[in-house]
Amino acid sequence: MQILTWKNGPLMETLAERVEIFAKATMAWVTQLTDNQRWVVGLAVVAIIVPLVNHAFTLYREHRTARRKAAQDFRDAFLSALNGLYPLAAHWPDDIEAHLRGVFPILQTAVAQFRPCVLFRKRRAFGRAWSRYRSATGRPIDVQSYLHYMDFQSPDEPPTDGRANFRRNVDALLAFAQTR
Repeated sequence: MQILTWKNGPLMETLAERVEIFAKATMAWVTQLTDNQRWVVGLAVVAIIVPLVNHAFTLYREHRTARRKAAQDFRDAFLSALNGLYPLAAHWPDDIEAHLRGVFPILQTAVAQFRPCVLFRKRRAFGRAWSRYRSATGRPIDVQSYLHYMDFQSPDEPPTDGRANFRRNVDALLAFAQTR
């Protein structure tokens, strides 16, 4: 087997060459072992791989449990802060904007604590759902604008249903906290 260095040329040209060289070297080494030595090497490999696989499954299980707990805490924070407004708007206040401004710090804390537990590929959508909940415009400068939850009627357009908008936006946020 030729040893390639940077002085002689490129170290290795492709991954396939690297794998092929490693496989040939391993097979040459294994064929030189006696049966007893093969058993010892096999047991050593198993003794290394089994704890690693077990550790990987343990980490996965702990991460899944932590995400479920964070999702439950997120749902609990939203449902307790929006009691009477969600899921059914049984006690819709006259001044919805003042009420939602009052519970905003609680919801903002819940969102900030839950955001790291949202899957990375869904974080942008979670941010958009949070922005859509707290602002009708979607502009980053509008931290709190709850006009889309008020029933307005203009002569040219159909009346807006603030309660339906509210429920749709809260549903979109809580959809990220689904526990399976």
